[in-house]
Amino acid sequence: MAKYKVIHDTVHGGIRLDKMWVDLVGTPEMMRLASIKQLGTAYLVFPGANHTRFEHSLGTGLVASRMARHLGLDEEEWRRVATAGLLHDLGHGPFSHALEGVLYKRTGKDHMDITKSMIRGEYEPGGVVGEWGRIPEILEENGLEPKEVAELVSEDSSPETTLKMWYSQEMRRFEGEKRYLNQIIHGVVDADQMDYLLRDAHYTGVALGTIDLPRLLNTLELFDEEMVVNLKGLTAVEGMLVARSLMYSSVYFHKTVRISQQMLVKAVERAPNEVMDVQGMMDGQLLEWLTMQGGFQRDMVDRIRYRSLYKTVYARTPRDLNEKEKEFFTELSKPDVLRQMEEHLARRAGIASGGVIVDIPLPALLLSEPRIDQTEIKVTDGSTIFPLSAYSTISAAVQKRTVPMWSVVVSTVPEAVEKVKAVVAAEFQTSSI
Repeated sequence: MAKYKVIHDTVHGGIRLDKMWVDLVGTPEMMRLASIKQLGTAYLVFPGANHTRFEHSLGTGLVASRMARHLGLDEEEWRRVATAGLLHDLGHGPFSHALEGVLYKRTGKDHMDITKSMIRGEYEPGGVVGEWGRIPEILEENGLEPKEVAELVSEDSSPETTLKMWYSQEMRRFEGEKRYLNQIIHGVVDADQMDYLLRDAHYTGVALGTIDLPRLLNTLELFDEEMVVNLKGLTAVEGMLVARSLMYSSVYFHKTVRISQQMLVKAVERAPNEVMDVQGMMDGQLLEWLTMQGGFQRDMVDRIRYRSLYKTVYARTPRDLNEKEKEFFTELSKPDVLRQMEEHLARRAGIASGGVIVDIPLPALLLSEPRIDQTEIKVTDGSTIFPLSAYSTISAAVQKRTVPMWSVVVSTVPEAVEKVKAVVAAEFQTSSI
């Protein structure tokens, strides 16, 4: 009899793991995810948001498996897709997406690139003690090619491509055979999003992320090497796209969540480190390491631990900005320009370096969620294929909707609020706006 275990999951109930999954879940790379919060520092705003990347990975593997079964994939493709779902987040650093910008700025890679390297056996996080099976070896022993599993983690996209959309409005095109394999893991309607929306809604208590998972699964079909949705599932797809957009506005890019994450970013940026060493840490390890640095890094950790966060002194919504202001803040969003402005504002206010944070969230959104602009899954009425927008005005509305509620937020230490507020007001009025 094959060896298996059942893990009881809060969202999906019992998840049955066969021997290969039992072996994979027991690797240090997977167990590390149990010490990385799914939503980073969001627990400072939503106290229940203490769930982990490990739970989400199990859920994504299960949903990917169900999608493959509903689509009628053969045994090999089903195993490959389900396993890619299980392993799809291996490359996340501490506090999940919080430090994604630092990683990309220094290496040109995102967590999906790191994930693929880990599945192929090209990178392992440091500090692992003991003897465990390696992921590529476990896959090969069970008839799966590590490279083929790794390829399913994302489509042919990159952070550079999505960021170009922000700076130069370039459009993306994805091509390739059997696109449905990638689409199950990383597409408009995929296992990753289905799980994290349900899971994050549950743990934050924000019902906006609730989706109709059974309806979505039952109306997925294959057509011309792509995954499509039957017209009967139109409202379920619309509901998922709306849920995704609203969860990003109300939870993932909540203003206070962003401020706390940016405080963590500042601490890491100013500490002597190799970014891949930081990427391999778990949440607790990162906080302890930053505390040991003393000075600014310790102060940031203490403020996060005891929720003495920076306070907002300036915030503008997309509606507030005229064309000239949009141009100004688009230029300001470039990392080097942004850092110079932060230092300039701190000097003018007479406070220490690092005491001012300017956050322009849209580029960070495109980096952490490259699917956010994607709504065009194909729809079939049984005889013809159309893009979703041909049936749904909601998809176009979601695509046009500005997900971050704030175009720019400036925050500072509580004791300097009035000083920085005055400096920012004067500076942004005269800085070529």
